[in-house]
Amino acid sequence: KILDIQLGTNYVMARSDKGDVFAWGDNTWGQLGTGDNSAKFKPAKVAGPLEKERAKQILCVRTSSYALTEKGWVFAWGGNKDHVLALEDHGEKVVDPTPMKKLLHHVIARIEAKGSTVVAFLDADNSAPELDAAAGQQLARVGAEDPAPDDPGRGTQQEDEQIFQGIDIMRKVMDQCQEWWNYLIQIRHGEPYDFNPAQGRGADNMTGLELDERVPFDVLTRSRHDQEKLIRTAAQQLRAIQGTPNTKNAKFVLMMFIDDCRLRKEKVERTMNTRELVRAKRDVTKISGFSVTDFGNNNTEMVKKISANTAQVKRMLEQVRRTGAQDALCRELQNSIIETLEQTLKVHDTQMELLRLTMEGEKYADPIIPPLRQIKDRWNTLKEFSLYNLYQECDRQKFTYGSDDEFLAWLVMKSDEKIDQIIKADQDPVITRDALVPSLCYDLLVENAQLRKMTNVYQLRVLLLHKGKDVTYQATKASTG
Repeated sequence: KILDIQLGTNYVMARSDKGDVFAWGDNTWGQLGTGDNSAKFKPAKVAGPLEKERAKQILCVRTSSYALTEKGWVFAWGGNKDHVLALEDHGEKVVDPTPMKKLLHHVIARIEAKGSTVVAFLDADNSAPELDAAAGQQLARVGAEDPAPDDPGRGTQQEDEQIFQGIDIMRKVMDQCQEWWNYLIQIRHGEPYDFNPAQGRGADNMTGLELDERVPFDVLTRSRHDQEKLIRTAAQQLRAIQGTPNTKNAKFVLMMFIDDCRLRKEKVERTMNTRELVRAKRDVTKISGFSVTDFGNNNTEMVKKISANTAQVKRMLEQVRRTGAQDALCRELQNSIIETLEQTLKVHDTQMELLRLTMEGEKYADPIIPPLRQIKDRWNTLKEFSLYNLYQECDRQKFTYGSDDEFLAWLVMKSDEKIDQIIKADQDPVITRDALVPSLCYDLLVENAQLRKMTNVYQLRVLLLHKGKDVTYQATKASTG
């Protein structure tokens, strides 16, 4: 039973259900594989080493013949001008099917003709170990024959060059990504916390989680810097091949590597933010108020203790507000610490008010004064925020962006994050609102913050235009939502 028939230049090949290959027609170049150059007008079984194998695919490319066996081996015979059959030490005519020695170490899944080029698809699951790093199927050139001038189906030379160029780019990208990956796993910071026996614990004998918790802060900073360099370098290579045809697989590998680097970098930044927040929270217990040596019960000493404590808590609150939050978890941790410190300040303020009244001999204290002072502090935080200082900080650090519109969008996002600290604090009214204070006071504070968010984008646009930046109206409109 015949399963497949392939047509070459003036000859035909057929494959049976038993894996046998038959050919007939012109045999000038030995393309019939019968061991001679005589034409055959009846189907003749292909001879040579292929007789002992079961073919699962056959292919004709003008006067060249190919067969793929069930073992994943490729045999070639026929026209071999300019060594298009990719065989070693053979002349222009190969009359017997000959295995391609360069592919014997790999398992081929299928072969395919693209113009005048033959491409072999490697089986990634069963191929050589050095190719296992490349997921999916990869391409390898098998052979090509110069097309006959009068062949209407011949591929153009440009198509061939593009295919070879794509294969060469894929090889270079894989080699480069392997080198980058080896460097990335040596950094370790940002790696998955699940212990990977294949990578081991490293020379420090610590897991990724233990490493992030114990290493000095400057080590994390250097790791983030190294990961940023890898991202920039890979992104440059991705842009370099953006318009090159037949590079889809290479682009996919580069994008996967960039995404992995970004995830690791974000994890390092999250670790840094968390450690900064935890350090700020724990520093509250190391304040000068606790170093007061006189622990008498007179009101004067109590006021000193509370005043020192309050001053340090305010400094810690400002430090926590300045700390960046790279993701939702860090932002929630930051908001929780801010709420806790604010409540601590309110308790201190209440204690101070009671002590003041006791010292003055008054019998009534107004309980609404401490929460109103807290609202005033939040209001002052909004007023003290400077868009110009934010711009100067970005300009000083030489941040690079794709366009001035992207720079504007980033500035708006960062300014909104500062104001959102006030707005999000009001989303926990049980903790942040005092029952004795009219809700209108808190509502006015939130509305003021929202209005400032709306005006920020226009102030930033005027600032960037003043600095000679090219900012479009569409970018301004998009930034405001």
